[in-house]
Amino acid sequence: MCPLVIVKSFGSGKSEEIIKNILKVTDQQEEQLEFKFDSYNLRAYKCDLITKYYETQVALFGFDEDLTSIPSDILKNIEAALFYFDSDDRSFLSKVDALCNFVKCNKIQVAALITRNISEDDLHGITYGELKKLCKFCFDIVDLNDQNDLELDGCGEYAEVLDLLKNYIWSNVKHSQHINDASHESSSDIDGIEEQLNSFEELLKKVQCFKETSKTLSREEVLNNAEKLAELFVNIINDD
Repeated sequence: MCPLVIVKSFGSGKSEEIIKNILKVTDQQEEQLEFKFDSYNLRAYKCDLITKYYETQVALFGFDEDLTSIPSDILKNIEAALFYFDSDDRSFLSKVDALCNFVKCNKIQVAALITRNISEDDLHGITYGELKKLCKFCFDIVDLNDQNDLELDGCGEYAEVLDLLKNYIWSNVKHSQHINDASHESSSDIDGIEEQLNSFEELLKKVQCFKETSKTLSREEVLNNAEKLAELFVNIINDD
């Protein structure tokens, strides 16, 4: 049983459409999976996640019913949650607290609120600041229209969503072969790996500090700091 990723839409975007857009970013063919539980037959889409440090497979499934109706045997296998909403629908704010409780109660480690065109003021829709305040660090917030890479027939905007999935160590992770073969590498190669691990540890400390201080920052300051952290992460990943 591979980890499950629930995808639910509270707006105009359909859950299955979101899943297919994520798969297009990975350049994977759509392959459906079926899981049989005691009280439910679940259909999902296979998604291969391959990074420099591990490779694994997760299953993305759309769910259009109320979250309280998810059977318990499915809930315990959900490791990530992706929720889409329309940024001009302020009524969505009333749902955020319940979504936070859903994530916390089920110990979901990866959670994102996905939308387009976050508003600059509360007269025209939901602002980044008020949404972030309600999220209580339960969710990453992804504005699809903020993405720079809009290739892949417009699906490149889901690249940040894919990165969120890749940055988590899933319960069924298989390490990449070149990491497993580290014992056969020269001492200089091993030193390089240790240096990268130290760099990751330092980066994690900076991320934790950023989480604490970001409460008082403006949206622009948060984005600037997040960009710097992302650059550090990319530099570590690309440092062979």
